[in-house]
Amino acid sequence: MARVRLRAVLAAAGAAALLLSACNGGTDTDTETDDVAAADGQPLRVGIVTSTSGFLGAYGNAYLDGLQAGLDDATNGTLVL
Repeated sequence: MARVRLRAVLAAAGAAALLLSACNGGTDTDTETDDVAAADGQPLRVGIVTSTSGFLGAYGNAYLDGLQAGLDDATNGTLVL
């Protein structure tokens, strides 16, 4: 019984540590770099890591469709910033 309780406490502490490390409050400098690259006329490459086959292939294809729809909407269908 004590081992189960210890595992639950350790799992909760690990989840809290992951959550807090993801919300570190740091500044995002990537946006500034991307804006400079786009302003210089250099192509801005956008990618996604997902699976398009196997057990989760349907989700991967939906992610790709969503990315394409978002890029089309953001660039008014031109894919140019």
